[in-house]
Amino acid sequence: MYRALGLLAVFALIPMVGCGGQTGNEVIATVNYEDGSPVPQGTVRFVSDSYETFGNIVDGKVNIGDMDGGVPNGTYKVAVQATEQGGESGGTYGTPIVAKKFGNPNTSGIEIKVEENKDIEIVVGKKP
Repeated sequence: MYRALGLLAVFALIPMVGCGGQTGNEVIATVNYEDGSPVPQGTVRFVSDSYETFGNIVDGKVNIGDMDGGVPNGTYKVAVQATEQGGESGGTYGTPIVAKKFGNPNTSGIEIKVEENKDIEIVVGKKP
């Protein structure tokens, strides 16, 4: 009898164990050029003193923080890297399609304040 009750208690607690839930924010960003057209592909990096994460740009959109527990509230420097996609299978990359300064969070000039799952817009210049 006690053994059955013990097993029942263990099975009752199983749903409480596991993922603790998302503690940060899921950031959905649009990544556009200054003329309003979307950056087709690339990578966006968020960097702060205590946290760093990235996401892949697909058709001008990027979802950051959906796989690693979320992006903590705070101010982040942002870097955007994007190159032309080439090759028959689209697997090779070539010429950069954003200005070089945007590839480094310290030179991009982009700072984003993350709070409350707020959607954001990132604007970059095309490579001259």
